[in-house]
This record gives sequence, C-alpha cells and structure tokens, in this order.
Amino acid sequence: MRTKSSVLLLAVACFGTSAFADMPIPRQIGREPKYQNQPAYGLIVFDAAAQQRVWMVHDGEHLYVDKNGNGDLTDEGEKILAEKPRIAPSAGERFYTFNVGELTVAGQTHKGLTVSATPLRRYRDSELAKLPAFDQLLKKNPSGFCYSVAVDAVRPGMKGGGLDGRISFASGPVDLNGVLQFTAAPADAPIIHLGNRLELSFYASRPTVRLGRGSEWILVVGSPGVGPGTFAAIYYKDTIPETAYPVAEVTFPSPKGESPIVERFELKERC
Repeated sequence: MRTKSSVLLLAVACFGTSAFADMPIPRQIGREPKYQNQPAYGLIVFDAAAQQRVWMVHDGEHLYVDKNGNGDLTDEGEKILAEKPRIAPSAGERFYTFNVGELTVAGQTHKGLTVSATPLRRYRDSELAKLPAFDQLLKKNPSGFCYSVAVDAVRPGMKGGGLDGRISFASGPVDLNGVLQFTAAPADAPIIHLGNRLELSFYASRPTVRLGRGSEWILVVGSPGVGPGTFAAIYYKDTIPETAYPVAEVTFPSPKGESPIVERFELKERC
C-alpha cells in the first residue's frame, strides 16, 4: 500500500488485531545432526500458542528443517541441499536458495517453504545499505548472510491467495527493526511468528515526513516476530478484501499550546 501526504506526524493502528499475548517462546532443540560448518539457527512458529515450532539450521550448502516439528533435526528428509545458483557468485562468495516444500506440524500442512541466504556484501549498493545497522553488521562479519523466508501457511479462520487457499507469508531480508540473520546459538535465534497478531507496519524504513512537502508511505500487513527482520508480511490478494482500507490518524501540534488537530485519512492505493 502506498500513499502520499504532507502531514507532520503519523500514527498507525494495528490492522486486524486479535488478542494475542506476547509470551516467551522456548528455543531448545531436542536432537541435532553433526554439522560440517558453523551452524546458523532460525525458528518459525505457526500457531498463536507457540506450540508448533519448526527449526531451520543453515550449514553451508545444506539447510536442516524440522519438517514435522518434533524437535529432532536428524529425521529422514530434513537435510535440504541448496539449488544451484542462477547468478554466478563472485570470488569467495556463496549464496544459497533452499526449496524445502511441504512440512506438516500438528496435523497442519504448510506448503512452498523457501529459505534464501544472501551475502550481506551483495546489498552494499542497495536500499538495505542505508540502514544504520548495515555497516555495523558488515564490519562485524564481512562474510555474513542475511536471510529471506517465504511459506504458504495454514492460519485458522483465514483464507488467502497462496497454495490451496493458504496465507502467503514472507520475512526478510529486512524490516523496521533491522536485518534478518540466523544466529550461532539456538537461544538467540530469530523467531518468525506466523501465528501472532496481524499488524500494519511501514516496509523496511519509516518515511521522512516534512511539513508542506509530499511523502510516500509504503505499508505492509503482517505478523510480528522476535528479532530484527522477522516481521512476516502477507500478500493481500484473496486475503484482505479490496474494500478494506487502513486508516492513518494524523496529529498536527498547535503552535500556541492549544489542543492539537487530529485528522484521519483512508489509504486506498495498493502496490
């Protein structure tokens, strides 16, 4: 969703919010294979109660995915080989795409899980490089990756435009909190919480708003996670009715200490 305005301040309320409570989510793995490289951990949670947890562990050319959600990453079929890259990597550079496909957790089958790992260095000339944290991340780990995760997931009570009516979610490589990176220890792993409440958020960065000038707001609807880059945006088609418009409430401060002026705007343009 895009819109332009000349307002001073913007306050965006939650869109389609449900009564989800923020809760601690366990980050322990029951059993792991022997890795060939330094493993990098990420976690997907599919339900509101955080009981349906699927671990992802990046190990070089392989990605281990707990496709049945039982906490055991040594089960058959859970070691995924990366696809051959469509773009030739630069010298000493590696990037990976893993097509995981289906996974069934607690009787629910989710489809089309794809995980990508891209070297941070490839974003040096992109909008991502403008983020305050980018330079710090690159200096800390010049050979580090940022990740993208996409899946068509079952979400009770909702129907979407994904495979067989599932909701299409996509996280990373960035959100308002930073860059999606898997971590060296499970206890620090980013959590993509697809069963969490739905919110309306800015995409990647907050707009610069100047009085008397137009500005563009790029908004996404999705499910917030735990950690930088974990906001899981949903595709609008067949999920959010075309007649459902988010509302921006704008507060204009009074120059003489009087009550501020509050105006509301419907945002009707979609990407």
